[in-house]
Amino acid sequence: MTSGRILAAISVGTAALVASVAILGVSIMPPAVATLANAAHAVAYTCAAVWAEITRSQLAGAIVGVALAASILFWFGVLLARFRLGGRLGRGSLPLPAALAALARENGLVENQVRLLAADRAFALTTGLWQPRVVVTTAAFDKLSLAELAAVLQHEAHHVRQREPLRRAILSALLAVIPHATLRKKLRAAYITASELEADAHAHDQNILGASILRLVAPPTPAVGFSPLDARVERLLNPNFRYSTRVATVFAIVTLVAALAVDFIAPRAVQAVYNTHPAMSTETHLAICREQQERTLQSCQQSCSPLSIMCSCAMSQE
Repeated sequence: MTSGRILAAISVGTAALVASVAILGVSIMPPAVATLANAAHAVAYTCAAVWAEITRSQLAGAIVGVALAASILFWFGVLLARFRLGGRLGRGSLPLPAALAALARENGLVENQVRLLAADRAFALTTGLWQPRVVVTTAAFDKLSLAELAAVLQHEAHHVRQREPLRRAILSALLAVIPHATLRKKLRAAYITASELEADAHAHDQNILGASILRLVAPPTPAVGFSPLDARVERLLNPNFRYSTRVATVFAIVTLVAALAVDFIAPRAVQAVYNTHPAMSTETHLAICREQQERTLQSCQQSCSPLSIMCSCAMSQE
């Protein structure tokens, strides 16, 4: 299964999950609206009571406190945005060497799609949601040979063509809906591994690509479990290697079937509980009470004789 199909399977499963939750929410809307209305009346009553007792000095202090808290949060948000989006890449970018620019052109990348970043750690990656570009660090440029750099650029060029950063942003948004942490981890690993293997397959010389991978992953760290790096090395050593991504297919099928079952059963179950539960809406409850009272009066009239004064008095009092 390709990374695109994995992303489509995750999208189908997540959409089914969201749709089932939405339909379930619509099915319980009547009692929920009644509960929210009661809560709103309680909140309005509380606010009116507090407003009647509050003084001007207390009101001014509350306004100043809220404004100060909002200013601090806004300032913190600006700093976070500058840190995340302000582009540490932009401040650390260096002029592109002629050799790297030539390699970029040879592998289908224009010069503005490749940037050289001053960093001590050797790595290369693709970044940018709307305008993907390849970032190569100075440590990677100094450590790799020209042939190894070409293999790395061929790998990253595939990510640029596939708009991989945008795909992974969509993947993160989809996985945020899934409540199970282990399932999120497995689905993310399935997609990322498939996308990395696809990009590796676009390198012209697989042996050189394998050498560049090993040189970029230095000093070596022991792998825990099964990671995308494990799959990439295994594919280079074993041409017949196939990575299983059944978790995405199983997730989509199971979630779709469960969502259809929930969408079919849940509204009827909720409606049945709503119609019989004591905490039903006031109007329905009153109607049932009136029916029960009428049945009680009719039963009393049928069982009591006209000469029964106590029964007549009881009926008259009712």
